[in-house]
Amino acid sequence: MNKNKIEDMFLQNSADFAPDKGLKEQIIARAQATAFEAPTKKSAEDKRLLGGVNYKGLALIACCLLIMVSGLSTYLGLANQNYATYYLDVNPSIELVVNRFGKVRRVNEVNEDGAVLIKDLDLKGKSLEEATTLTILELERQDYLPEGAVVAISGYSKKDKHLEEKISALTKKIEEKATSLGKHLEIIFTTLTKEQVDNAKDKNVSPYKLDLIAQLTQLDDSQSVDELINSSITAIVGTIDAWQDVLTQDVIQSAQSENISPSKYLLVSSILQTAEAIGLTNVTKQQLLEMSVADLKTFYYTMLSDFDNAPSEEDILAAQKLNVSVNKYLLIQEIIKLDPALDEKDLAKQSYMQLLSRYFALSSKLPPKDYPSEPNKPDGPDRPDDSQPEIDPAKLVIIDSILALDPTLDKTQLAEKSIPELVAILAQLTIENQTNN
Repeated sequence: MNKNKIEDMFLQNSADFAPDKGLKEQIIARAQATAFEAPTKKSAEDKRLLGGVNYKGLALIACCLLIMVSGLSTYLGLANQNYATYYLDVNPSIELVVNRFGKVRRVNEVNEDGAVLIKDLDLKGKSLEEATTLTILELERQDYLPEGAVVAISGYSKKDKHLEEKISALTKKIEEKATSLGKHLEIIFTTLTKEQVDNAKDKNVSPYKLDLIAQLTQLDDSQSVDELINSSITAIVGTIDAWQDVLTQDVIQSAQSENISPSKYLLVSSILQTAEAIGLTNVTKQQLLEMSVADLKTFYYTMLSDFDNAPSEEDILAAQKLNVSVNKYLLIQEIIKLDPALDEKDLAKQSYMQLLSRYFALSSKLPPKDYPSEPNKPDGPDRPDDSQPEIDPAKLVIIDSILALDPTLDKTQLAEKSIPELVAILAQLTIENQTNN
């Protein structure tokens, strides 16, 4: 920083620490009037003079300069100290470190998306409000703010007693900017503790986002922390809300009695109810309890989905445009049917297992589907030979799904496997399909 910039900073902010203007002018006027006044009479006062110089006047000038230099030193000291740290999370996450005067001293990316976000942003030296507004504009430009997106603002400071009020005011500024862009955003804000900040160090995630991830994994223990770290705040908060709507106190207590997680208990209960409605007698509670939550989700989805209908050409083209596999695209459409407010692009960024979790949580709030008690059998020559052994309907649903992903597998051999084995094969093929796409 050169001399001119220092002087400008001092002049702009001197009112905060400089003496009263009237007092300062009086001191300077008195010093000027007496500094070089020649003595007219010899007296005790003259003894303090040497060579016609009034050292009392010089002392006053020195005091004035000392006050100014001291004030400048104080200002520069405060300007160069970290006073508070703010985090802005969408999926890009960034950290803004500000000084005592609310100016941004340092901008840090929290994750890779955050590095891309601030690459061309010059936020250093700007006020916190201006820096945040510019960041929101850049998020919109990079298409990170779909309608209804969730934005999280959090902050930590050891010294600022008004931190919560400042974060609240900042939230209102973001809402105003979003409104001017024609967007409705859901803004959540909170203050942070030192423990929260320390826990998130070196994990490429903000402290508040890490807390949200912990909340979600407590509700659904099949969720991957690594995948959630790369998810948007919108996806995480939306899934938490969906689970909280269905995980009642009765469900939680029943899960504790079974010594399993609430999400697994709810999955097992829903699958058993659906199996009973369809007429699948071979699906037992013990079988389901031995399966992982991820496999249970996949099995549940196969039971609720109609695999007889192949994806249309429009579905294939739409999946290519969204840059996802056809299976993932179809799952996204099912989720949007359950919650039309969700954004297709935001869902496409989530993993297949995260989407299954959202789908299950949303579908669990619906009344049970009215399934036919028995599948209708065709009449006439197309009716299957009753002498042929029939495949268990529960297995058939899963086998059809497996063959849709890998037609080279043998249907007869698959029919000989147990339901948990088939579900494991289906889950593996689904993961491989997602990787290849």
